[in-house]
Amino acid sequence: MKIIFPLIIFLAFSCKNIDIESFTITDITKAYEYKIKPQKPTTWKIIVSIKGEIDGDAKIVLTSLTKENSSSIERLLTSGKVEKTIQSDWYQNAGKIEFIPEGCRKGYLKVEMKFIR
Repeated sequence: MKIIFPLIIFLAFSCKNIDIESFTITDITKAYEYKIKPQKPTTWKIIVSIKGEIDGDAKIVLTSLTKENSSSIERLLTSGKVEKTIQSDWYQNAGKIEFIPEGCRKGYLKVEMKFIR
């Protein structure tokens, strides 16, 4: 009994809540912007997974927006199969993900965001 009670307390407080949002970019010839809605309660980490295939180069930009400023993380995507991940602290309530193609004519990308709180 002495071991079980601390174990139960540890497990109760170590469990994380994860919210997931996703979208698919089917017309990769055009720039695309996805607005990240404010999360409640506030999250502390974001994991963005980008998977798919493109026939040109492109950029994915994750931008956090606050009243005071903004910060961005950029990943370059090269022609062929795409499997990229962006992980970052995320204390902001809002943000955006931008897709900026550079010579893409065909392909698709699936973007999944996990908000950990």
